[in-house]
Amino acid sequence: MSRLTKREKTMLYVLFLVIVAAIGWFLISSAIDKSLALDDTISEIEMQKSSFEQALATRPIYVRSIADASERIEVLSGEFLPLMTNDELDCMITDLLQRNGLVPESMHILDITEEIENTSTVKLSVKVKATGEYKAFLSFVEELSMLNGMRLTQFVIQQRNMVNKLVPLSPEEEIQLNEAIIHEDGSIAHESIGNPLKSVSVMLFGMDLNFEVVEFDQGQLTALAS
Repeated sequence: MSRLTKREKTMLYVLFLVIVAAIGWFLISSAIDKSLALDDTISEIEMQKSSFEQALATRPIYVRSIADASERIEVLSGEFLPLMTNDELDCMITDLLQRNGLVPESMHILDITEEIENTSTVKLSVKVKATGEYKAFLSFVEELSMLNGMRLTQFVIQQRNMVNKLVPLSPEEEIQLNEAIIHEDGSIAHESIGNPLKSVSVMLFGMDLNFEVVEFDQGQLTALAS
């Protein structure tokens, strides 16, 4: 069987990246659509609550309506993150990145909440620089899509460098290694080979990730109810 030319290998590598990128975009699009729908719902309810509060002083009948709106907001609060300090949010995102095999390098958090009195939600823009394999990025996006209150709004990924990485042998490779030890001199080897590893070359990517985070302030709702 003839060996692949350098051009053919390059074309196969590009095709692989296109397929992986398509899968990643599908996961990201689903997460963004879900978050946008939730944003529209909470904005509508916030406007309704504000209108009820203005009429409360002269029309006591609206008290029940405000209570109903508060109940709806309390139900929707489960779709957002709880109110956190920047340090707590930093730790949460860092843990999420590391759990999926990415290495965070820097993080910048900016409050972008609109100036609305008595708002129960806090919006934050988070910019992160990270490094890791592309499959780790896809794993991160998949877990992120299952979280409420956080969405990936923009990302830029660029190849950085190739590195050697030690990974466990597959079951088939372990069998072959055992057979090689047993049959090399015709005798049976009794010593354990432990946990054999092999070195593989992997591509690391530099990543610029932008997030929008929406937190729900339960204290505002409690103040309204009182």
